[in-house]
Amino acid sequence: MLASGNSRWLAIAVTLACLVLVVSTVAVAQGDDLLHVTYFSNNGGTLDQEVRVINPGAYAPSYPPSNLCAMIYVFNNDQELQECCGCLISPDGLLELSVNRNLTSNTFTGIKPANGDIKVVSALPNDFFGGVPCDPTGGGILPNGGYALNIFATPDIRGWSTHVQTDGRITEDELQPATLSEGEIDSLQEECYGIASVGSGFGICAEGVANSSEICN
Repeated sequence: MLASGNSRWLAIAVTLACLVLVVSTVAVAQGDDLLHVTYFSNNGGTLDQEVRVINPGAYAPSYPPSNLCAMIYVFNNDQELQECCGCLISPDGLLELSVNRNLTSNTFTGIKPANGDIKVVSALPNDFFGGVPCDPTGGGILPNGGYALNIFATPDIRGWSTHVQTDGRITEDELQPATLSEGEIDSLQEECYGIASVGSGFGICAEGVANSSEICN
């Protein structure tokens, strides 16, 4: 009987371990689907680079599928945030951004970076503070002095970007998924708020977005 009981407990333990592994794997997969990254290089020449983002309509807690925000943060090669913006993308909508004209033309420092990286967070609309469908600052400062941090990262945007290589070739690849930590999303919101609050309009990207069916702020 003791041997039989031990066998049952061993079977239960193995089953629970498998369940924990499955849950952990799902959690990591979801985390990796919240942040997408790419780079730009040789910027400012005659050849432009583009970032294209779609909302596949997969996020549908109820019908119809939800609008999603592409929260965009553009860094120079010194890891300094230069521009940020949030773009509302309807289900099956396409957002098209020029690196030259939309993402590096209005930098916080006034200097167009030649190289850098772009981070795109997939999130729900967060218009809690008046008139901005996708607020990349996370809402600003609360009465108690803390940051609102109201970005709710949610799958499922997808994106691609083109790159100008040193030999003049233009290549294209998918935005690469990366794990979005709580520290990272908080930092992005706080840095963007800092730019928006003191930049006098500089540091806000996506002016004159080519695809006028999408809204960027």
